[in-house]
Amino acid sequence: NGIDNKIDTVAKSVKDAFQGFGILDPEEDTWTEQQVCKRYNVSRRTMYNRRSAGIIPYNRSGSGKNCAIRYRKADVIEMFATENA
Repeated sequence: NGIDNKIDTVAKSVKDAFQGFGILDPEEDTWTEQQVCKRYNVSRRTMYNRRSAGIIPYNRSGSGKNCAIRYRKADVIEMFATENA
């Protein structure tokens, strides 16, 4: 059916566009704190303050100063989009 083919084409285009912006990437659904800081040009202290204020959810692996902080990509994108709106 012609309509089904058009819908499939549009859906693929949207998916490809999101992957091009790094939104949909099955290999990388989270970012480290370092990746977020580099991508958005913010300091680690800024991200710490946002975590402490409950502005952005995060996951912590390990304990103490050597723990790894990871953020869901969707949460980071939403936080910065809302901030810049």
